[in-house]
Amino acid sequence: MTGFNTDVLIVGAGPSGLTMALWLQRLGVTFRIIDRRLKPGETSRALAVQARTLEFHRQIGIVDDIIEAGVKVNQLTIARRAKSGRR
Repeated sequence: MTGFNTDVLIVGAGPSGLTMALWLQRLGVTFRIIDRRLKPGETSRALAVQARTLEFHRQIGIVDDIIEAGVKVNQLTIARRAKSGRR
């Protein structure tokens, strides 16, 4: 990879990788993100944001924006069908 001078290579543009990128940006560290997907996702792939991730976002100073942009759910029920022959 000619022409890329970075301090950190982040592999994966999921929640952990992007949160790491936010931290590095805040600290002035140069980074490059690589991901196996060729383009950004067009649909949501997460059911919720973990509390620890929100703690990191609070420390970075973006938690209010993240919460405001999200969808708040007061109740969630998850059910699954039993496989045939099993109960």
